[in-house]
Amino acid sequence: TGINGCSIAYPTFGTYFVSSVKLLDEINFPDSVLIEIRRSANHWSPIPTSSIFEDPSGGPWYKVMNVNDGSVGPVVDFASFEPSIRNYAQRSPTSTTVSCEDACDGTAICEIIRNS
Repeated sequence: TGINGCSIAYPTFGTYFVSSVKLLDEINFPDSVLIEIRRSANHWSPIPTSSIFEDPSGGPWYKVMNVNDGSVGPVVDFASFEPSIRNYAQRSPTSTTVSCEDACDGTAICEIIRNS
């Protein structure tokens, strides 16, 4: 796996951003993912956000997003969706190579090569 590009552009203080995307069970939630929304802190650190910044607005929040059209539903309770979160697929390191080039403008081009 190779990634070439720029540093991550961190959001400015107080900006709301998607901090994680979780795959949901495809039978009960087809074409949907669970997104986690957080509010950025006033500094960045390797320490998890929850231990360095208490968000006065009550986050993080979780919402279900349709991957086909980008529509997002209302805030949902994470605990009620946790049993439906599925693991990401594992790629075979001996038969698959992934390489990405970051354009530094919010886009990237990735190439996936599968040797069979």
